[in-house]
Amino acid sequence: MMLLLLFLLGLLGPGSFLFLSGGCQEVATLMVKFQVTEEVPSGTVIGKLSQELGVEERRGKAGDAFQILQLPQALPIQMNSENGLLSTSRRLDREQLCQQQDPCLVSFDVLAMGASALIHVEIQVLDINDHQPEFPKGDQELEISESASLYTRIPLDRALDQDTGPNSLYFYSLSPSEHFALDVIVGPDETKHAELVVVKELDREVHSFFDLVLTAYDNGNPPQTGTSMVKVNVLDSNDNSPVFAESSLALEIPEDTAPGTLLINLTATDPDQGPNGEVEFFFGKHVSPEVMNTFGVDSKTGQIILRQSLDYERNPAYEVDVQARDLGPNSIPGHCKVLIKVLDVNDNAPSIHITWASQTSLVSEDLPRDSFIALVSAKDLDSGNNGLVHCWLNQELGHFRLKRTNGNTYMLLTNTTLDRELWSTYTLTVFAQDQGPRPLSAEMELRIQVGDVNDNAPVFEKSRYEVSTWENNPPFLHLITVKAHDADLGINGKVSYRIKDSPVSHLVAIDSETGEVTAQKSLDYEQMAGFEFQVIAEDRGHPQLASSIAVWVSLLDANDNAPEVIHPVLSEGKATLSVLVNASTGHLLLPIENPNGLEPAVTCTPMSTHSPWSYLLATIVASDADSGANG
Repeated sequence: MMLLLLFLLGLLGPGSFLFLSGGCQEVATLMVKFQVTEEVPSGTVIGKLSQELGVEERRGKAGDAFQILQLPQALPIQMNSENGLLSTSRRLDREQLCQQQDPCLVSFDVLAMGASALIHVEIQVLDINDHQPEFPKGDQELEISESASLYTRIPLDRALDQDTGPNSLYFYSLSPSEHFALDVIVGPDETKHAELVVVKELDREVHSFFDLVLTAYDNGNPPQTGTSMVKVNVLDSNDNSPVFAESSLALEIPEDTAPGTLLINLTATDPDQGPNGEVEFFFGKHVSPEVMNTFGVDSKTGQIILRQSLDYERNPAYEVDVQARDLGPNSIPGHCKVLIKVLDVNDNAPSIHITWASQTSLVSEDLPRDSFIALVSAKDLDSGNNGLVHCWLNQELGHFRLKRTNGNTYMLLTNTTLDRELWSTYTLTVFAQDQGPRPLSAEMELRIQVGDVNDNAPVFEKSRYEVSTWENNPPFLHLITVKAHDADLGINGKVSYRIKDSPVSHLVAIDSETGEVTAQKSLDYEQMAGFEFQVIAEDRGHPQLASSIAVWVSLLDANDNAPEVIHPVLSEGKATLSVLVNASTGHLLLPIENPNGLEPAVTCTPMSTHSPWSYLLATIVASDADSGANG
């Protein structure tokens, strides 16, 4: 295991990371990080996975195949499947990919088939200063009473910069003015907005209005700027304007807050008497329709009330401009900027996505243990622990397992060797549950088909076949049918038959499809009482597998042979006896077989033609080639 670890570490280039599971795995998990700057042209090379794996150095060419398992739709990245060369497919826009997220990290997984590795590719898209700060509402027009006290503050519209880091909004400046200064407020979420501060008493008869220029700067190199013309109208005084207890404040509310909930009670005071001291509250004229639909302000009490449901995933923060004015003539409003931060609650269940390694749920039964089957990714729109997902399998047999690779991503691996003949189909259930205080879960059913390989030889129905038949059979007589079965599928399970070559194989033939055995010629019991041959059953898979069986054929004797006299020797059906010269009348000379195998003995026997006794004249010996009663 240590040698394997050192070997894989040696394959990785600088900036790459290797992760191995606890045991010796068929699939290693690696993390490779690249960087690319946004706005580079299409076709820009980002990195080459074959180099990270050391394939080119070891083989002289990129011989491994790479397959992207899951690529975010918005990510304009393409990959050469032969060598893993990653390049841009079109212009990269960091702001489109990540909006205000910093750093901008996009990731996906690649399967390196030849190296048996799952590569988690992480690409950091670097920001360039391609956006200048902008004031969404353009120019601004304000009203202030000539009696406004020193250090009265008026919130100004905030500039937005789509860039991040040093290229984002950095500071504001105001054109020179002896009556106004600028104060920059940094909010709890690090946003910056400017407030106009009265630093010299106003006199409408001297200055009825002021034209100021508000400039926003980023910190890029070189820096970019955006401007807004600020016109301040000085109105006749009705002595005092309402003053908020705080010119800006921030509050946090959970996204599951019920509509109708009181969020905050703003207070503004006006020391004047009568209508000049009665205060009413309202939204500023630049408040967006979304803010007005989401929140309401009570004109008499200053209470901000939630009007409709919030969704952290859609909008995590709101900026609300509330103004207060008295009911007297020439009323000049006071301003309060309320920053509302929406807190995430666990209101989204995880979603499960499956990416099959082979583009299908069919897996081969000859896969070794710990083979990669699919990538299981869980996504939860919530943040923090609410978006952290744990996945597991529900299965009866335990033939598969999940292995976490990074974040909410898992590999589905085989946990044992598979056998299609035992289990051709698996139904697994993937469960995903987030880590919120009230966990939400999801499940997905996976159906895995096990593909066949030729791992079973044909098996005959019997361990030995025996058959009996009469001799003198007609040619092509059916003798027996042998049968073998193959548990594999398709051509792997298609069985054909043949006779193994032997001295007697010419006597029989077999139908290669049906296994029917026939006699090729008329058989003769007198030549052989029986014979044995071998039948081979073989499939058509690759490699081809076969088995054989013995077949014994016993011949039954037929009465097809007449007896034959073998002694005395017949000539044309007659036997000739020799008589000694000068033999007397009444004597018959017969050669008698000597039991010792010597010359025939001569017996001379006198016979009476009228003897009452029976005499042995001669012994006739005959044979019959048939057996039993037939012979």
